[in-house]
Amino acid sequence: MKKKLLIICYTFPPYNGIGGRRWAKFAKYLLQDNCEISVIAAKKQDASQSPWTKDISSYQDNINYLDAGYPLILQSNPKSIWQKIRYRLALFYVKLFLKGNYFDSSSFWEKKLIKVTERKILEGYNNVLVSCGPFKMASFFLSLKKKYPAVNFIVDFRDPWANNKTSFGYTSISSKRLEFEKELEKKVACNYDYVLCVSEEMTTYFSNLAPQDKHKNFLTISNGFDKDDFSGKSQLVRNENKLKFVFIGTLYDKSMHVFKEFCDVLQTIKKENALMFNSFQIEFYGQMPKSFFELIKDIDCIEFGGEIPLKQVYEKISSADLAMLFLTDDLNYSFSTKFYEYISQNISIAVFSKDGRTGRFVEENRLGYACFSSKIMEGIKIIHQDWENGNLRNNASFNTSDFNVEIISHQIQNILINTSI
Repeated sequence: MKKKLLIICYTFPPYNGIGGRRWAKFAKYLLQDNCEISVIAAKKQDASQSPWTKDISSYQDNINYLDAGYPLILQSNPKSIWQKIRYRLALFYVKLFLKGNYFDSSSFWEKKLIKVTERKILEGYNNVLVSCGPFKMASFFLSLKKKYPAVNFIVDFRDPWANNKTSFGYTSISSKRLEFEKELEKKVACNYDYVLCVSEEMTTYFSNLAPQDKHKNFLTISNGFDKDDFSGKSQLVRNENKLKFVFIGTLYDKSMHVFKEFCDVLQTIKKENALMFNSFQIEFYGQMPKSFFELIKDIDCIEFGGEIPLKQVYEKISSADLAMLFLTDDLNYSFSTKFYEYISQNISIAVFSKDGRTGRFVEENRLGYACFSSKIMEGIKIIHQDWENGNLRNNASFNTSDFNVEIISHQIQNILINTSI
């Protein structure tokens, strides 16, 4: 029998946030596997475009884009005096009317969301998946869960919730507001039929909020790469005389202490070993904080290329010797989308972070190098020596099939129930 899945995902294509990629990819392959897909997403309020719009083309007529009602100015980085005034006024407004995290952009979405979701349930969509963050919207469906107990409610966590130290503003709210978020978090963990997380660490955290008899319904569903993204990519020629590093993505503020150590190491090498320094070619693409540009201004071997199209992303990766990850201290266990894109191209990975599972996984599987905090100089020297010897760590026999989103999507099929219609 056919399965019908309703996906609620705030930042869904053509919204350009990375949050939409995960379920745009899964939905594409679930649809190919005879699952009917419908989506509810936030209406895009700017002119940006998503690299994954093509992935939704086969079911785009079944996507409902709803105005979330959250002030757009609070989702921006105000620069002018007028923008800063508007930002403060909007912040005052949301603080006044909202409990918990006032940076949660789904906070005003409840009435519209519930209305459309209930209509979809009555149309036979008896699998409802809520992709977080933002997170507050997951709590909106607890009343619907009581009303429609036969419906399979699934919540998917791409990021930590109340213990998030990297994004969504949780480190800046009061303890009282944080406690409110923790209460919502626990209610969601205890009442949904399934709780999905992108890492084992997050699965353990959320399962510990629920009774022991529900732990079997907490599952780890990783991110992954999509082979369609790099089919037909051009092959760029490597410069054999340069040790080329590439970073593509978002460099987070909370990882800048690691990046600063990386830059300090390069400055030291520049003074003490000009030959080694001149062999480096280091390229960054994507979104960088302001402090990034201050740190690199005297480091000649670092180039910034801005944001680039998806096709060029894979071309840049395949033209490099090493691909870099800079991880925040609280997410040094994470395997980001970028990690899976790197391994799909069979390229050596250099992880820069405090000691954590991601770096250890890369070392243990000989996928590259772990350059942990306070030991980055040592790591760079090992990389350079291996490169000179023509022996960069690169495990060509490593099995990447488990990280293919087409294969991962089968795990999701297994928890969906058949439609009764």
